Amino acid sequence: MLLSAIIIDDEKHCREHLKNLLIQHCPEVHLQGTCTSAEEGLKAIERKTPDLVFLDVEMPQMDGFQFLQALPKLDFHIVFTTAFQEYAVQAFKVSALEYLLKPVGLDDLKLAIQKAIQRSGELMNQERLVVALQTLNSKLSASQPVSLPHARGFDFADAKEIIYCQAEQGNIKVCFADGKTKNYTRTLKNMAEALANYQFVQIHRDTVVNLNEIRTFLTGDMQLLLSNGERLHIGRTYLNNLKKALFAQ
Repeated sequence: MLLSAIIIDDEKHCREHLKNLLIQHCPEVHLQGTCTSAEEGLKAIERKTPDLVFLDVEMPQMDGFQFLQALPKLDFHIVFTTAFQEYAVQAFKVSALEYLLKPVGLDDLKLAIQKAIQRSGELMNQERLVVALQTLNSKLSASQPVSLPHARGFDFADAKEIIYCQAEQGNIKVCFADGKTKNYTRTLKNMAEALANYQFVQIHRDTVVNLNEIRTFLTGDMQLLLSNGERLHIGRTYLNNLKKALFAQ
């Protein structure tokens, strides 16, 4: 049996990795295309009517839960892809959702495809799938780590361990509370969205900072003095948002 499939993932290296595995090692799958956002994925599904969709759970703007709610109908299998750490995988199992842990391994991918083939006539009811994803969301608390992709895989960090993030030559530099810095392949926009619920604020077109790490607001110099002794410049267009964030605490 030949399955048609679509990949939906906002991170290029994840899309390319999964795409290469499917093309090189999974002849039972015909890859119809890849999508960079949930919105693009919805349009592709309507046009191409795939049998199988590989869906990233953690996309900005519209996550997996919102994606399911936006579907006019569910007539294909979904395999969720996630960068959650192993501790969160049990939540997927309890929720009865098919998932692949990033970076996706070939054996796990082949197993997920075989399950989809075996269950070709047993599509999960859309309402049940939404409930299952709600169960998953309830089990993944606000303390879930932030995923930080790099060339060899992913790092995971508690948001409170991050002092600031800064765009740097197409990547993003993350400065940690332990004094270490490291470059990752997320964009600043993507990183700001991932940190939106953790008391971070954008202070410059290339900088997002942890509000809890600010020690002094130098209004005349348009700078912030941070807990690690560093100073960061404040962009004028971000000044009002910074003031609102600081004085609302």
